[in-house]
Amino acid sequence: MLVEYGNIKANIKGFKWPTEDLFNVWKEDFFKLKDVQNFQIYLHGRFLSHLKYGARTQDIDVLLLGNQEDEKTIERVLYEGIKLAIEKYEIFVDLLWVDKVYPKDFPENKGQIINYIIGDKFIIDGKTKKTFHGAKQLRDGLWKIVRKLPTMKMVKQFENGTYYVPELIWDPKQNNEDAPSEVNFSQN
Repeated sequence: MLVEYGNIKANIKGFKWPTEDLFNVWKEDFFKLKDVQNFQIYLHGRFLSHLKYGARTQDIDVLLLGNQEDEKTIERVLYEGIKLAIEKYEIFVDLLWVDKVYPKDFPENKGQIINYIIGDKFIIDGKTKKTFHGAKQLRDGLWKIVRKLPTMKMVKQFENGTYYVPELIWDPKQNNEDAPSEVNFSQN
């Protein structure tokens, strides 16, 4: 299977279902990448439900926050983190930079959010699987999307009880030691 996303082109056998173990080994490698620990890092989306209740999901959603003035570093960290997930672990980590974390009370707290991603299309075996409409290219491998909050997807998730507030897994302001090697949600 040929996966193309931004400047990533990777031949893999196929995507694996994300598990807590795969997430933790990816995260351990991800935290070793240059400049990663300069960002606040949040886990969000359906994978939180997988960790807490065993629900299946096709990807792992991870948000980076901070370092807004350094687009080159954001581009590199996003690219290297996603490439690592696809090529080494054959999982999709939907890693993006955000200018703020989605609020808990988003249905009442309307506004907008800025996302940086590494490409405007996600292609598998030559077929476009997802197009990021409204994405504007900032650099060779960095695209910007301005989204209104709440998105339709967020409203549906909130209405059916599947919206999960992003959980902080690393904050450089609070953590002076190395990043944790594991995140264990089974006790929460």
